[in-house]
Amino acid sequence: MPHMSRAPLEALWGPPWECRVAVQSQSAKIGFRMKLSAFILCSLSVVSCTPAPTQEQEALSEEVRALIEKASGGDAEAQHDLGLRCSFGEGVPEDDAEAVTWFRKAADQGHARAQYELGFMYAGGIGVIEDAGEAAKWVRLAADNGLADAQWDLGRKYSLGEGVPANDKQAAKWYRKAADQGLVSAQLILGVMYAGGWGVLEDDEEAAKWYRKAAEQGDADAQFDLGSMYAAGEGLPKDDVAAYAWWNIAQGGGSSEAKEAMGDLAKQLDSERIAEALKLSRELLEQIKKN
Repeated sequence: MPHMSRAPLEALWGPPWECRVAVQSQSAKIGFRMKLSAFILCSLSVVSCTPAPTQEQEALSEEVRALIEKASGGDAEAQHDLGLRCSFGEGVPEDDAEAVTWFRKAADQGHARAQYELGFMYAGGIGVIEDAGEAAKWVRLAADNGLADAQWDLGRKYSLGEGVPANDKQAAKWYRKAADQGLVSAQLILGVMYAGGWGVLEDDEEAAKWYRKAAEQGDADAQFDLGSMYAAGEGLPKDDVAAYAWWNIAQGGGSSEAKEAMGDLAKQLDSERIAEALKLSRELLEQIKKN
């Protein structure tokens, strides 16, 4: 396989604050950034000063009171949730510094998601002084605790040398841990690393395997890459019908590259084979919807 430029690999990451993976483990890739805001934790006296609260506001206030009580009593899950409320301004005024305080309390108790949130805050300088090393420390703790999002992010940090020495082998190691848990963004980038031989031995069959896993979860970039492997006969038997089918699905997901590739391939296929490819596309889409 020809040597690949590193540019497409780096394009999957972007700045750290644009690369945040969503909370759910089956989220689309990278594409990834849940934007944090920040806010001041509202005391009960401030809540009580709100003029003529509606029933909905009163109910929310009760919910916040209960959450504050649990968090103050040392409940790590409540501390994490209160930190999220403080970062998004849900039921309390926004305050990043207060969010950091609650994330830290939960993180110190080993709460993986809070550790990851705290690492994100340090990476972006949100509520704290920006510190890439401190960000990497907390993300690593979350990754060690098995959080797939953190494992992907730690891999990204090793790829970019962000708070840790750049090391593609370490990057691949952490991407694989996240990919094994089904994280689409990690599956895609692991495929790219195998295709380019970054941190791993170049292996087109492994690349195709990971592209397929991400493609079957609906990732348009992976669908395009898998189609390209079929078209070139790299890691898979050459199959123009399968290539056209995957590109058709990818272009439906917004891939302009797939749309262009389909146009070029259509000039080489007769109407019967195009009909076969479209039929295969429909079957693959039905399977993807079930995943």
